[in-house]
Amino acid sequence: MKVTALALLMGSLFLPAQIPAAVQACEGGLDGMVSDFNADGHADAAVGDPFRRVGDAAGAGAVTIMYGSTDGRVGEGERVRLTQDTPSIRGEAERGDQFGFDMEAADLDGDGCTDLAVSAPGDGAGQIAVLYGSPKGLGQETLWIGQGTSRVPGTPEAGDQFGHRLSAAPAKGADDAVVVVGVPHEDIRTVRDAGAVVSVRLTRERELASARWFDQSTPGVSGVPEPGDLFGSDIEVLQASGSSGRWDLVVGTPYEDIGAVRNAGSMTLVEDLAEAVAEHRAVTWTQDSAGVSGDVEAGDLFGTDPEHVVTPEGLYLAIGVPGEDLRGASNGGMVQVFRGAGEGLRPQRVLHQDLAGASDAIENNDFFGNVLEGVERPVAGGHARLVVGLPSEDLGTRVDAGAVQSFSLDAPGIEDRWLSQDAPQVPAGADSRDGFGFALGSAGAQGEHVLLVGVPWEDDQGVVHVLPFGGSGRLWYPEVGANRFGFSLAGHR
Repeated sequence: MKVTALALLMGSLFLPAQIPAAVQACEGGLDGMVSDFNADGHADAAVGDPFRRVGDAAGAGAVTIMYGSTDGRVGEGERVRLTQDTPSIRGEAERGDQFGFDMEAADLDGDGCTDLAVSAPGDGAGQIAVLYGSPKGLGQETLWIGQGTSRVPGTPEAGDQFGHRLSAAPAKGADDAVVVVGVPHEDIRTVRDAGAVVSVRLTRERELASARWFDQSTPGVSGVPEPGDLFGSDIEVLQASGSSGRWDLVVGTPYEDIGAVRNAGSMTLVEDLAEAVAEHRAVTWTQDSAGVSGDVEAGDLFGTDPEHVVTPEGLYLAIGVPGEDLRGASNGGMVQVFRGAGEGLRPQRVLHQDLAGASDAIENNDFFGNVLEGVERPVAGGHARLVVGLPSEDLGTRVDAGAVQSFSLDAPGIEDRWLSQDAPQVPAGADSRDGFGFALGSAGAQGEHVLLVGVPWEDDQGVVHVLPFGGSGRLWYPEVGANRFGFSLAGHR
């Protein structure tokens, strides 16, 4: 897992402390499908640099908010850098906090402004900050949540990594908004690094209503806690089934041992996430499950980076299997696609680089399926797509230069599209160890819908490629002092 980027100021407009002026009330913002942090009607995004130095604190971390411009382009308006030393964030930047390690954008209080959940898994046992959107932008009000917070279960212990992974969803029907937090290094009783997930329910009044705890000893969840399972390393909130149309939870556990087979991996669907029941209905899949491609093998890592896409015809869920050996290639990798089918999920098909019409061939250590991003139908037309980041892809003699490959989910065939830094519409050239595709995101509205590709290892500072669905791309360069700009990305369309 590597990536890279140029990293100069390049004349970028950068305002470390200033917040964009109010334009209109949140009710005037874009619909809830689009990230609009300040309700100005233009699509915004966020870029994480969790290893940035803040003052004397190495690795304290920062998040850059990329506000949309009046001409409709994503992220080309004002920029604001937020750290735990920003007064309204109400934190304290400390060495190794890793603020910005993961992020999720959603309207969590129902006011029409998109909010941003930001993790700092290195801050002691780990914490997350919910940055609420407003007409003045993000960072005006913050809610901090950790295992020491009232109503949150668990005991904070150094190295738990509370916030290693995040997923979030707005209020829906009977459900309040929810932020789900992965805690993969949580010890369950005496079992080290067995892992857990905490689901936090938030009210419209910006308060924590309740929190629920899930691990592999939770009634209804299959399996048992084992050392190194890292349950909670990969999570996704979605509506996959459930008896009442409520939010469900997918937990990928790629380091799960299946019998004596190490790190074969599994995926568990927990239904009706917020339902107060003694035992949740849950279903678990492995590569031994009916309809799932492949066999249970050591190191397959089935369950990596679950991503879902909703279309008018239904839901698609993609599960990475980056360690799958295919056609004689070790760790070539593949993706298992599921469809939402009324009261559950069913395996539908697999994607990999040896399919008819695919742009590239399976090679050793491509780890196809390690980085996934679901993209709804672009506003300009076309099909919903699954984007696969390939930061370990070799381009000729350029080792780990990286690439991005996307496939149609709801059209006949695969409609494979291939992008690397050698492509004419992608700025900058490809070099060894660039790791193009390490992080993926998407954002946009009617004016522009873009794929975001993070390359945080470029020039040891990082860059983000902004690639419109149609047309040539551009770059977001960080300001001087960046470390891993583009390590995480947030926005939605």
